[in-house]
Amino acid sequence: MRGQALSDETVIELINANFVPVWVDTTRNGIPPAPAFQDVSEWFEKTKSSFATEWIATSFYLGSVVLTPDGTERINQSKLPWPWTYKEAKAEDYLEMLQGTLQRRTRSSDRRP
Repeated sequence: MRGQALSDETVIELINANFVPVWVDTTRNGIPPAPAFQDVSEWFEKTKSSFATEWIATSFYLGSVVLTPDGTERINQSKLPWPWTYKEAKAEDYLEMLQGTLQRRTRSSDRRP
């Protein structure tokens, strides 16, 4: 991902202007204990239930999880927590995810009193 989507200047500018990026190696450090990671953590634990699925999950998939500032809500959406394989982390797909996240966050903020 660092050699693809995260090397794109447009992606870098959007992240630096709107997000606080944190790189977490879940295979070494596990899933962080934020409430919004509960579904991701459950998926990861199920995936690691056998050697074959653990190898696949820890070898081929990358993901980005965007949380609200308080860590209680995941605001980017995807079918899986890790939606990209190593060879598919394209800048245009990543930009689409980030822009959708910003739109959802803006709509959510507009609805709050």
